[in-house]
Amino acid sequence: MFLLAMARPELLDLRSGWGGGKPDATTFLLEPLPASDTEQLVEALLEGATITPLARQRIAAAADGNPLYVEQVIEMLVDDGLVTREADGSLVIGDLETISVPPTIAALLAARLDRLEDGERRTIERASVVGKEFAHRDVSELTPAEGRPAVPGQLMGLVRKELIRPDRRAETSGETYRFRHLLVRDAAYDSLPKIERAELHERFADWLERTAGDRLADLDEIVGYHLDQARTYRLDLGPDDDRTQALALRAGQRLEAAGRRAAEREEVQSSIRLLSQAETLLVADPATRYDVLILLIDVAFDFDRTANMAWAKEAVKVGAELGEVPRRRADLWLSAIRGFVDPSFLLSDIGAEVGAAIRDFEAAGEIDGLLEAILVENVIYLNAAQWADTAKTARRGLDLATAHGRERRREDFADWLTNAVCWGETHAAEGITIIEALLPAARRRLTRAWLIQAIAFLRAILGDGPGAVAGQLEAEAIWDELGHPRNEFRHAWARYVLDDLDGALALAQAQSDVLERRGDTALRSTMVGLQAWILALQGRDDEADRAADESQRLGAPDDAVTQILWRASKGLVLARRGDLEEADRITRECVEIAGGTDSMDAGTAWLARAQVLSMMARHEEANDAARRAKELYTRKGWVSGMRRADALLDA
Repeated sequence: MFLLAMARPELLDLRSGWGGGKPDATTFLLEPLPASDTEQLVEALLEGATITPLARQRIAAAADGNPLYVEQVIEMLVDDGLVTREADGSLVIGDLETISVPPTIAALLAARLDRLEDGERRTIERASVVGKEFAHRDVSELTPAEGRPAVPGQLMGLVRKELIRPDRRAETSGETYRFRHLLVRDAAYDSLPKIERAELHERFADWLERTAGDRLADLDEIVGYHLDQARTYRLDLGPDDDRTQALALRAGQRLEAAGRRAAEREEVQSSIRLLSQAETLLVADPATRYDVLILLIDVAFDFDRTANMAWAKEAVKVGAELGEVPRRRADLWLSAIRGFVDPSFLLSDIGAEVGAAIRDFEAAGEIDGLLEAILVENVIYLNAAQWADTAKTARRGLDLATAHGRERRREDFADWLTNAVCWGETHAAEGITIIEALLPAARRRLTRAWLIQAIAFLRAILGDGPGAVAGQLEAEAIWDELGHPRNEFRHAWARYVLDDLDGALALAQAQSDVLERRGDTALRSTMVGLQAWILALQGRDDEADRAADESQRLGAPDDAVTQILWRASKGLVLARRGDLEEADRITRECVEIAGGTDSMDAGTAWLARAQVLSMMARHEEANDAARRAKELYTRKGWVSGMRRADALLDA
């Protein structure tokens, strides 16, 4: 099957993965038509009727390669009577030598609209307020009662003039239309004064609310959009008064409802867009605004750390107006986000505060606050690479969320449990069993993708390359279906543990770039640390040294895995350069940090220590360190790690 689809370039802002790189798929940009092709289009649209070369060239030159411009020029000539159709269907062309051709497509479309009779012009303007697609009844509702009988004829006149076209769809009743091109709609809309746009947007929203019935929930985004537009245009013309504030509140409530449903459907980007719009409109309803801010932080947590910081700070302000519990909840979120964006902020310093919040929320029966506090506690344990504690806390949150019907939180804690299983000392085979037991209860597709990728990663640890690839592809298929960015963090590690060092390096670099754009220093420091370690293993010492320095710069002092990785990498580089004393010091620190964790990367710390000790000719200590590395790798079931340790022991 051959599928051809067209879209504006903005599509790639929403579906960045569609920009290329797919097997059996090609993406290409439509360039402007060459002048000769444009002249051929002029002749084709005139159906072979005679036109002078000068007129043809003038139209083609003004079009500048835009086929829509050519179509609209011909339609304008028909409007003006310079091109007419005979009874036999043939076209007759008048004198085109002296025609005035508007210089741009916008000017051309405006000129065509100016030539409409008043009733048709008013009808197309009202239709433009509805949108690119509209129904007869939509336009009639926006038309004064005395003018409604004329609307059907005016719509047909606009069809004949090729400005709109019939668009009967199975899911609608009555006559529906669409603009021939979005630029036609824009030209009609731009011709309306702002006060009239405001009145029409508000009237249309009111009508939808009155008549939608059971469908109103499906129209929340549309109603919210029109109310917000009405408010915006009124603010352009006057003060923020009772009317604009009432419009803001109504719009915010509609957009908030639409944003929540988008989140439930796992349409993350749409949810963020709608909720962020709603939040700015709900100033008059601080309780709802607070809930929206908390949901925004939650939904967008892994997407935009900078925006998350702004929302969290605003939630703290709004929460302080609402009471102690809302303020403390917002404070916890703010601390968690700071741990991902500020290397100088120590998550280990807020442990007592989080523990107190857990006790207080539990005593007060504040379930949502309690679950959020447990999530922040998980962030602290993750940062310290204390995975047994992470697993224990995640299971507590999972059970609590299940008992109280908090489905979103239940699946959040399932995700956290996979982190503990993947990165801690749990044997990979046992980890697969644990995660497979979570899959049947996973209702969200994003959760399912996360669990499947975790299983793929654990298969990679066990040396099962085909199983790891199959799982990764299954997870990617879900993300692609949802238009969700792929998470390459675990994927990069999976390629590393499978000894695909070049593949791992490329993925780690790509994920580092993504994290930089999101304003995330914490996860990025670990990704850069992985790059440093891989480069050190490959003997690319200068690159490894730079990456280790960057990882150190980005990582918080209490970010255990980052601290292990950059030290392991730096130690190898320094030893190979002959600075054995400094290499000894750094790798000694490395294993000391690893000793405070139950991370799978503790084996890496001991592997680096063994290599440095070997270069220092301290062979007995080197063998002890290599045996310790192998013991840790064996506990995890990490096949390639055991091989690396064996290679040192056999040397």
